[in-house]
Amino acid sequence: MALGKYKSIKIKKDGKEKYKYCLDCDWEEDEWRKEHPVLHKDNKIDVESAKEYCDEHIRIYSHKSCKPQWCDGCGNLKKYMVVV
Repeated sequence: MALGKYKSIKIKKDGKEKYKYCLDCDWEEDEWRKEHPVLHKDNKIDVESAKEYCDEHIRIYSHKSCKPQWCDGCGNLKKYMVVV
């Protein structure tokens, strides 16, 4: 993820380690998240996965709509908005 594109991404130093965090959604890139990254709106595969999840959710639960909400600050998936 490019830092310059997202204005809310900052570098935080904790002791000797540096990591990225988002001022908007409180996302932090720690060791666990480096191994298990969240979905990101700039990754076509992640966007397709989010869309497939919503389609499947609507099909199974018969909800009116399901839309992924991406953080404007960092581009990561925040939540899915489901209308029952």
